[in-house]
Amino acid sequence: ASALKQGFSVIKPVKGVEPELEVCLESFFRLKYPRFELLFCVAEPNDPAIPLIEKLIAKHPRVRARLAIGEAKVG
Repeated sequence: ASALKQGFSVIKPVKGVEPELEVCLESFFRLKYPRFELLFCVAEPNDPAIPLIEKLIAKHPRVRARLAIGEAKVG
């Protein structure tokens, strides 16, 4: 119950565009929880998914959503 009071983050890595990507990503914006944020991550600044993600973020202004671009090599 405390997680719902505080909210949670959904981290979704994305690379490239494939059929049904828009439908899949838009489903995250329709989650039925009181508090959540979406963080979409792409590695490259020229990834073709970026315009689609930006469009969905603009389409759903009431959902807290961000796009992160870049990657960290770990290990």
